[in-house]
Amino acid sequence: DWFWSNMEKGFILWHPEQHEPLSWPIPPRHGNPLGAVHNAPQTWDDGRRQNLFIRFERIEDVPAPLRERIRLDHVIIVAGLGFDEADIHADQVLGYRLHQWQDDGAGGVIGSSTAVGLGKPETHADGRVWAAHAATEIGNWAPWRDGARPRSTLSTYRGASLMPVIVTGAGGFVGRQIVSRLLAQGREVVAMDTVAGGIPAGARVIAGDLGNADVRAEALSGGVSSVIHLATVPGGAAEADPAASRRINIDAMYDLLLEASAAGNKPRFVYASSIAVYGDPLPAFVDDATPLSPKMIYGAHKAMMEHAVAMFANRGIIEGVTVRLPGILARPKGPSGMKSAFMSNLFHALKAGEEFVCPVSAGGTIWAQSVARCADNFIHALTLDTALLPPTYAGTLPAQRIPRGDLAGEIAAQCGVSPDLVRYEPDAALEVAFAAQPPLSTAAAEKASFAHDGDLATLVASALKTL
Repeated sequence: DWFWSNMEKGFILWHPEQHEPLSWPIPPRHGNPLGAVHNAPQTWDDGRRQNLFIRFERIEDVPAPLRERIRLDHVIIVAGLGFDEADIHADQVLGYRLHQWQDDGAGGVIGSSTAVGLGKPETHADGRVWAAHAATEIGNWAPWRDGARPRSTLSTYRGASLMPVIVTGAGGFVGRQIVSRLLAQGREVVAMDTVAGGIPAGARVIAGDLGNADVRAEALSGGVSSVIHLATVPGGAAEADPAASRRINIDAMYDLLLEASAAGNKPRFVYASSIAVYGDPLPAFVDDATPLSPKMIYGAHKAMMEHAVAMFANRGIIEGVTVRLPGILARPKGPSGMKSAFMSNLFHALKAGEEFVCPVSAGGTIWAQSVARCADNFIHALTLDTALLPPTYAGTLPAQRIPRGDLAGEIAAQCGVSPDLVRYEPDAALEVAFAAQPPLSTAAAEKASFAHDGDLATLVASALKTL
């Protein structure tokens, strides 16, 4: 009732800085708004003046996909007719706006506003302008009670940043950090993993097999602005079961690319690749021009899907960003399926004051960054200008090149134990794969403002903090 009493009086209902007074070329009749048309002139923060004519629609007359978006108790659907009074009687509409709201049970109102365009093409940047405007509008839906705004508001746009971010592999040690950061930003997060355990509270959790089409459909049911794709069959497990690696690392991801591009308006797709794409042994120097030459099944599948992300981006149906992860420290203790897990086990052993047998030499070098820094880089990937990336849309994350003995010494110092707890018994295969990493240049990623931890002490302190 409050909504309609304000609309019918022609008040500047929503955005006090950008809206002008409403007029009603076709006014509501006898309190029934259906079929009524109002003119809502407004100037958005990109400087464009909109002179839109808007009609109130019967729910049964709008497309079924729009009706399926109704979630809350009260709903109004309006159609954008055009920008001239002659458009009032147009047969086709530019698009629809769905407003819905309900009592949140705590003295406030939850509101949602969704736009679906039909006849007015818009870029992703256009959508962000609209979303910023809509976020302020719906913040004014309910009367302020005791001087407070409504307790909760939500704005959504097909492809804009206020629609959900989907994180696959959300229960992993990197995924949990990313989900926590997104929730702290007030983002709506759909968290996917094989099981629900370990995912931060506040996300909408979808537990199931990524290779299952029904699981992916459920995750995408509310639309998508961005996908952070972490889920993978990792290196050792991929070598042991190449078919499982193909099913998840290739087939399921390719299907997710297709389905996300259909569910969103050119969504941002951030793909976690790996330095395994370079193969082993590595050349004497690695930079952005180093060819991909994988040896392991895992690295080969990662390289294949880097090309898939680039292809989808080149076709204009996603915004692609691929980041190749170095060693990320430190993962939780326990089985991981990663051949490189010993790098993290060193942290756990020294923190507990226990002896550790390192399967690579003290002089062996690794590329590494902390899990916290890695999560920050993924958050950055959601908003960076993809024009800063190479034509492949891929780059290796900046990393420190660290001798294993120096890493052990710094961990021991920060844990207050002796570095002599570590002894080195190199395994030839692991030495080649994980302890012979040469000087690394990550100019492309640095140009796009990705970063490493800065120095060894900072990396170790951050990694220990997250154990």
